[in-house]
This record gives sequence, C-alpha cells and structure tokens, in this order.
Amino acid sequence: MTWSGISSAGAARRAWIDEFTRLLKPGGHLIITTHGEHYLGGLKGERRERFQAGEMVITEKRPEGSNAFNVYHPPACVRMRLAPGLVLVAFEPGAVHQDVSLFQKPRVLAKVGKPPGGGGDHLQRIVN
Repeated sequence: MTWSGISSAGAARRAWIDEFTRLLKPGGHLIITTHGEHYLGGLKGERRERFQAGEMVITEKRPEGSNAFNVYHPPACVRMRLAPGLVLVAFEPGAVHQDVSLFQKPRVLAKVGKPPGGGGDHLQRIVN
C-alpha cells in the first residue's frame, strides 16, 4: 500500500488499517510505503520544520486518496500513528524512493487451562 496520498490522521487511514488488520491472519505482515526523509528536499520553511519535529505534513488540499494529495510522514509519525493495532517490525527510510514500513498483526494469546496440581490458570500460549 502506498500511503503518500492518505493522511495518518484521517478517517480514510482508519478504514484502510481496520480492513487490513481484519484481513491479516495473526502474525501476518503488511508493507506500507510513505513519503519520508527521501523527499525532505521538497519541503521548505515551516513545512520542513514541522516534518523534522515529527509532524505529518500535508502539502496539497486536494481530495484525500488522489495523486495530487501529498502527505509526508516522518519516522516518528509512522511509528506512533500510522497503524495502531499493528506492530512495526522494520523501517527502511528511502528504500524504494519512499520509506518502507513492515507491520505485523500480533499473534493471538489463549489460556490453556489449569496447571497440573490445580492453582490458577496456566500461562498463556501463542495460537497461530
């Protein structure tokens, strides 16, 4: 998914991430590319300062999702806001002229019952 035309703050992002999270099996991966530091030269003045401070920067007020809607996601924004509910396992800035983020859906934990001899619930185990 190329994320340069979708903001990390809007309803469109939530809808996409919710759907990807639903479709991924536990332990499954999602790759998202974003405009990041590779495109920093295209940001000037206050926009560049906001990006360097970790804020998402929208440069065009066109319809979200269109090629003319440009969003720049600094690494901090990717880690903190882009895909809540998924775990960021790898981040490669400028790998394909965009930043590449690899997210993973957490595995499901399930109780496995009582330990031998009684007592509390046994430790949880990962269910794939």
